[in-house]
Amino acid sequence: MANYFGSWRSNHFKPRDLDAFIEWAGSIKGTDWAEENGLVVLYQDDADGGLPSIRMNDDDEVEIDFLVEFGAHVASDSVAIIMEIGSEKLRYLVGTATAIRGAAEGEDGPETIQISLEDIYERAEAAWLGVEVTPASI
Repeated sequence: MANYFGSWRSNHFKPRDLDAFIEWAGSIKGTDWAEENGLVVLYQDDADGGLPSIRMNDDDEVEIDFLVEFGAHVASDSVAIIMEIGSEKLRYLVGTATAIRGAAEGEDGPETIQISLEDIYERAEAAWLGVEVTPASI
C-alpha cells in the first residue's frame, strides 16, 4: 500500500485579530506561520501531509474541522487562499484550492469557494462535446 504525501500553505491575508490568530495557529499540530506588515501566512510544518485535523488543547489532542476554525480568523475584508497538493506515488495526484472570506458582522460564518484538479474533467467534457476524456490515474 502506498503512502499519501501532501503539502499545503496559505496566501498572505489579513487576520481578524492578530493575537487571536497567533494563539490559534500555535495550537494547530504540524503548522507554522509568519507575519509581515499585518498580513499572515500559515503553512505546513511537518511531513504528515494534508490539512491539519488536530489542535492541541493543553496536553490533549482535539479533532477539528481545520477550514472552519481557520475561516474564523480571516478578516471580512480579506480573502485567504489555502492550496493543498498531494499524491499517492503517481497513481493519484490531487489538488484543491479553497478561498475563504471572513464573515462580516451579522453574517453566520465565513464564505468559501473551492476548486479541485478533478474539476478539469467536467470542464473539458463541457468544452469539447463528444471527445473522450479519461482520468489521470492508474
